[in-house]
Amino acid sequence: MKAPSDRNVKKTTDRKARTRTAIAFLLLFLLLGVGGYFALTFNDLRERVAAIQTQSALQEIGDAKDLGDALKRHPQNRVLLTIQKAAKTGTAADRLLSDIEPVSLSRSIDYARASRNDLDAFRADLKATETKASAFASQYLALLKAERGEVERYALSQNVGKEGLARILDNLDRRQAEAAAVMSKVSASRAEYYRAYERYVAMLEGEIGAFRIVNGEFIFPIQRTVDRYNAAAQAMTAASGRVAQSEEERKRLAQSQREGWLQLAGGK
Repeated sequence: MKAPSDRNVKKTTDRKARTRTAIAFLLLFLLLGVGGYFALTFNDLRERVAAIQTQSALQEIGDAKDLGDALKRHPQNRVLLTIQKAAKTGTAADRLLSDIEPVSLSRSIDYARASRNDLDAFRADLKATETKASAFASQYLALLKAERGEVERYALSQNVGKEGLARILDNLDRRQAEAAAVMSKVSASRAEYYRAYERYVAMLEGEIGAFRIVNGEFIFPIQRTVDRYNAAAQAMTAASGRVAQSEEERKRLAQSQREGWLQLAGGK
């Protein structure tokens, strides 16, 4: 038999090398593809499990205290931790609202015995309180701005990823827009109420010595004064009604915010 030439041996070796290289690249491609598939599947599964756990925890959230309880059970849940940062704004807003009205306004006035100095002091408190109520809207907007910055920084520190951050901030922006609109009404209605209250007291101060109080009703000597009193009292009553309406909206807002948290966690 004729021995193969060097050229034939070289060609056979080259073909085998190319074949082995192709097979190696194919195996590497398949390995990376399958590995990537399993990595994506595992990451997706992990995110879904985290979302389900978060949704379950959020179902029990009614206020900041419930959120704290949920965090005790799920201390590493990133969404809950981020929501906790946002929940602080509601607490700060409640504190601002409670600080608007001074203790002096909670005391009832005995108009039959009050002096001009007493009524002047009371009216001064009402004017100061109206100013604080008007300022609440801008203060609340400042709280929302600080909240967004803090939530964004914290979410980034938790490595939630670009999509997770975008989802959190989009939810937060919609929630803040809704909250700002409601709190603006709360601020305006309270300012209107204190303004109407001050005018009511001013009207009575101007009539000191001219009216009597019988069975809780003011008795004035002339009809024109009665009309002025009724107008002042009706304005105050109407303003009080708008305060009540805005407070009801604020309660509904709290529920809406909770539903926003559920959406953030992939819930309803």
